Amino acid sequence: MLADTIKLRAGLALRPAQVSELTALLVAGGAVPLTDGLADRVRHTAQWALVLDADARIIACAALKYPERSYRTRLSRESGCDLSRSIFPFELGYLVRHPDVPDTRIASLAMRAILGRFGGGVFATTTLQVLANAARRRYGFTCFSYQTSPASPAASAGKLMYLLRRFPQPQPERTEP
Repeated sequence: MLADTIKLRAGLALRPAQVSELTALLVAGGAVPLTDGLADRVRHTAQWALVLDADARIIACAALKYPERSYRTRLSRESGCDLSRSIFPFELGYLVRHPDVPDTRIASLAMRAILGRFGGGVFATTTLQVLANAARRRYGFTCFSYQTSPASPAASAGKLMYLLRRFPQPQPERTEP
C-alpha cells in the first residue's frame, strides 16, 4: 500500500513546511484554483487527516473546515436544506490525492480517518454523483441534489450539485474499568 501513516492535525498545529506542502497539494490535486490566501485557510482549518507515504510526504488529505457564514447561507438557500452551525459545525472538504499517486481511493483513507474520529454533524458538496452515492452508502450521509444559481461563484454557477449531510452520530457509552 502507498500509505504508511495517517496523521490527524489541527490546522494551527501544522509546521510551516506542512502548510506549504498542503497548499501545493490542494492546487495540484484540483481542489482550489489559486493559492491567494490558501496558506491562511490551511492553517485555520479545524482538522486535517494527512496520508503520508514512506518518505513522510503528504500524498492525500481530507479536512474539516469552518465554512464562512455567507457560503453556508447560500448553500442553504440553493439546496433548501438546513445547514445550521449548531447541527453542522463543519464542512468536509479538501478531499485530494497527489496527481502522481495512481490509487484513486487513497483520499478516502483520509476521509475515513477524519469521520471516524469526529462524530458531530458535517456537510459536504460535490458535483460527482458517484462520490455522493459512496458517501451515502459508506458514511451515513443523506444526499440532496440541487441546481446552483447563475449568480453563484463562477466555478459552480448553474451546475447540478449534491449536498451531503451527516447528522451527529451517537457516541458509545463509556464504562469505567
